[in-house]
Amino acid sequence: YFGTLTLRSVHPDQVTAREAEVAGKWEVLHKLSNEKRPILEDHLKRELHKDKLRLLNKQHQRAHDQIQAWTAEKEAYLKARENCDSVSEALVQLSLFEAYEKENTTVKSARVTRLNKAGADLIADVYKTEHSQYAWETPEEIHNRDSAINHRFETLASLAVEKKAYLDEALAREQEKERLRLEYATQANEYKRWTSDAAHTIQSVQFGHTLEEVEAIKASLDKEDAEITAEANNKKAAYEAVHGDMERMQVKNNPYTALTLEDLAGFRAKVDAAIETRKRNYAAELEKQKANDALCKEFAELANGFASWIDSNKDAITHAKEGLEEQLVSVERRIADAQEGASKLAAIEAASAKVEAAGITTNRHTTLTLRDVQVQWEQFQVLLGRKKETLAKEIEQKKLAGITPSQMAEITDNFAKYDSNKDGVLEAKELKALLYSLGEELSNAKINELFKEYGSDNKMTFEQFLRYMVSLVGDADTKDEILHSFKLIT
Repeated sequence: YFGTLTLRSVHPDQVTAREAEVAGKWEVLHKLSNEKRPILEDHLKRELHKDKLRLLNKQHQRAHDQIQAWTAEKEAYLKARENCDSVSEALVQLSLFEAYEKENTTVKSARVTRLNKAGADLIADVYKTEHSQYAWETPEEIHNRDSAINHRFETLASLAVEKKAYLDEALAREQEKERLRLEYATQANEYKRWTSDAAHTIQSVQFGHTLEEVEAIKASLDKEDAEITAEANNKKAAYEAVHGDMERMQVKNNPYTALTLEDLAGFRAKVDAAIETRKRNYAAELEKQKANDALCKEFAELANGFASWIDSNKDAITHAKEGLEEQLVSVERRIADAQEGASKLAAIEAASAKVEAAGITTNRHTTLTLRDVQVQWEQFQVLLGRKKETLAKEIEQKKLAGITPSQMAEITDNFAKYDSNKDGVLEAKELKALLYSLGEELSNAKINELFKEYGSDNKMTFEQFLRYMVSLVGDADTKDEILHSFKLIT
């Protein structure tokens, strides 16, 4: 423009006017510039504010998306129903759930709070000047995001309640299973021990050593059998009830015991078998004791009867009132009848042999033993012998007609003195010499008469000689003379 200006003479006023005009226009431009700059600067600031809000929106969106992803993951976790087959598994899952709840609280208190605050700040961050203003165009988008997150957490809260209930139920179920396992194991192991003890108790019972004892124990055996059977039934009902609960709860294993219902039934069978065996053994023992008691009765009846028979005979002998000769006959008859006693004793010995063979050591029906009876019989035999000897002596003493024992000794000595050949008899010559020594000189004919009356075969035994002497003693004068002569000879 200025290049094409053609110089020509200009009036100074014109120059001044022009300059003034230019200056005025510059003034207008400056004024317009001053007016436009704030507007432009406002536009710039507003656009920068918009960019900031767009960036905040993107950050809000990203934070929202991250939280949404986290909630989606946790929602899947809360909806899942883990298979808890043990208390430890249930406790692990509850521990994981507690970790989730802590994480949920942290996310809500930190990330969600920051998200809500960022959204609120974004919406609240309004650009406003005298020239223009700007607020985030889609605040409902921000609200929707926040609402969506809040809704997701409400969903998580509801699902968490269900999850917690499921896990608590699972723990309770597994704890109940564990309790049942322990209870069954305790009952099964105790039942095994109890059946073993019961069988041992049943097998170790002693029935007794006599029929009376064996019969007396029957009631207690029946009572014990009934008690053991009842207790076994009660224990069986208890462990079967627990096992039934385990089956209903689908308990598949029990680390506390390997005992099965079949095992326990086997233990019970041993107890039942022990009871039946004891019943058979008792019946056999009862029959044995009855047989033994019959043997004892047989022995007792024989032994007691034999003892009474001996006592009766002793009493008859001891308190006899008959004459000496009749008593001697009675004693000799009893001696002759010894076979009767021997037969009785033989029967007793046979009965005793049967008792001994049966292993019987006591007899409630008698206090007598075989040895007692044998001793009584031996003593009775001795008594008979002594009684016979005593009676014979008494009879002989009676026959001596008053001859004293000392006088008898003198007669005996004289007989022995003239029995020259010591054959226990006096011949005619010896008798004649003896009588001659006594002051009786007899002819041969008289001597022969004496042999015929008192002796035999022309001989005279001491007994026959004694009878002759007694006949002589009957004469008082002859007696004195003879006795005097005996003394002189002696």
